[in-house]
Amino acid sequence: MIFSNYLYLYILEFLAKFDSNYEYTYHFIKKFRLVSIQWNKEIIPKIRYPICDLPVSFSKRPNIKKVKLLMSVNIQFKIGVQDHLILDIYIDQISKHVAEILCRQAPQRETLDKFENLKKLYLNVEIGLGDSSPYDLKEYQEKGVIIDMMHKTQKIPQNSDPLEYWETMFGNRYKSVSLRNIHSSIEGYLQRHPMIYIEELTLEYIEISKESLFCLIDCLVAPLSVEYDQITFTDEKPPKFDEIIERVAMSRSAKTLEELYFVFPELRTSHETLSKNLPLITNLRLLSLIMIPDQDFSRSDNIILHENTYDIRVEKLKYKDYSKSNPQTLMYQFRDHKALNIYMTSCILSPYDSDIIHSEISQSIVHISAFTNDTDPKHVQFTNQMIQCNWENCDKIRLLNQLDGTKMNAKTFHLSLYIESLQLNSNLTKIHFEGLGSDDLLLFLRANHPTIRCVKVFNIYFKKYYKVKNIADDDEVEVEEEDNDDNEEGDYKNRQNIKITEQYKFDFINLLQHNQTLEKLKIITDNLSYDRRVENIDFMIPILRQNRTLIKLILPFNCDTDPTPTQLLDLETILQSNTIISSLNLQSRKSIFLLNKYLRKEI
Repeated sequence: MIFSNYLYLYILEFLAKFDSNYEYTYHFIKKFRLVSIQWNKEIIPKIRYPICDLPVSFSKRPNIKKVKLLMSVNIQFKIGVQDHLILDIYIDQISKHVAEILCRQAPQRETLDKFENLKKLYLNVEIGLGDSSPYDLKEYQEKGVIIDMMHKTQKIPQNSDPLEYWETMFGNRYKSVSLRNIHSSIEGYLQRHPMIYIEELTLEYIEISKESLFCLIDCLVAPLSVEYDQITFTDEKPPKFDEIIERVAMSRSAKTLEELYFVFPELRTSHETLSKNLPLITNLRLLSLIMIPDQDFSRSDNIILHENTYDIRVEKLKYKDYSKSNPQTLMYQFRDHKALNIYMTSCILSPYDSDIIHSEISQSIVHISAFTNDTDPKHVQFTNQMIQCNWENCDKIRLLNQLDGTKMNAKTFHLSLYIESLQLNSNLTKIHFEGLGSDDLLLFLRANHPTIRCVKVFNIYFKKYYKVKNIADDDEVEVEEEDNDDNEEGDYKNRQNIKITEQYKFDFINLLQHNQTLEKLKIITDNLSYDRRVENIDFMIPILRQNRTLIKLILPFNCDTDPTPTQLLDLETILQSNTIISSLNLQSRKSIFLLNKYLRKEI
């Protein structure tokens, strides 16, 4: 009988861990409590349940009756806090059973102190200069609470002392720190604090000197993941990529790093540097490199493994016998790993040597990434070759338009150079554009690709209009911005708002109304200054009135203004009849009410 109980416990624990949702665990307990009184005494209380996700928000309030049943068997909760007012309603009833908290705003100290059994605190907040933590996080860390996911992206105000900012960033032992759009010196802080304890560090679009970066690399004590993405160096002579990778390989980080992401599209590297330094990073299991290949890459395979275990870079040198594995190559080191998922990046893989795209290893390619504003005929030809290979397992492609400072060179995107190759590929299901011109978006939609179901556009570029005075009658007229590569940055920033013409709006709506293949379209941007009168709902209603395939539609225009009564009625009619829609970015209070009422939950 004792053996039987252990067997039951093993099976039930396996089933209990199948889903961490508190509703699932509630129905699980209700169901198995009906088996027998003996089970209720000897089996159910001994099951080791997972920590249950308990939603706490206006739209998703937990059922307190179900929660009390779960607490009766000592189940612990992970709560996601979006609104502290809702949390206050439940806090006295559930505080002793909360083990993990995830919130976008740090709770008040009085609130946090009520969770006496707290094990983890996940914070996703923004902290700027002059802001300090609402309480001393070190005090909680000393109690054993793990501070996870500190995400900070605020810009440092000008004429402010950056030491206070960096103390906020690096003063605590956070698991994860992400810095974006920071323009400040860090040397002063690092001289005073030469040891930084961060497991995951991300630097994106920041301005930094060579010495600052090297000093930061040296000060990281035991990082597991580091990402350097689109860093701008303030030195007259920026460092070479080889210097950066060599510095990482010689630092103490080389003993602990498991993931390393380098995005330096303007820096060059050579295969000798990589072959010499990458093996020194002994625990590396994921490597992503984007840089310019040096001329030495005249014969080279460059393979980047994306989601599985390793990223692999293989170098083939001229006049070598390719029939035997070369012990000096990284491929030889990973020869025992059979299941490869390869992330192919055209900006690393030399367009002058296309052997790799016809080799057996190409069957493992799952993702293509290419810079499209390089109009070198050999580069264009090579990228088209990759697309036309129609690899069976490759269902995703990213087409990137490299940024030049703060100005987007979308007019050099030249999507027309690749549109025919895209149409010939029948295995692609997802495409991701970065830096896409508005006319190129219409070009892609007009092509109506037969297999692509998901389109994501980050940073869409619309033509800009600015006002000038007509000297003759002293009236202001709108003039379209010319495609002038010599425009200065300041001139660019002083342009007037982007204008979405009625013709463009008509073409965009018409193409999506008749599109029968797209399921998800997401257009987001961080550089768009547009007329607030251009609203998402004006596009969505006519599109969704006819389109019956779109599940997700995210547009980059105004989404906060309350709809008119007619628009609300139209939106409700669409949501009632079109039951497949799962996501629309409408943020007004009345729109959110309808979306919460009718949108299906996306799986």
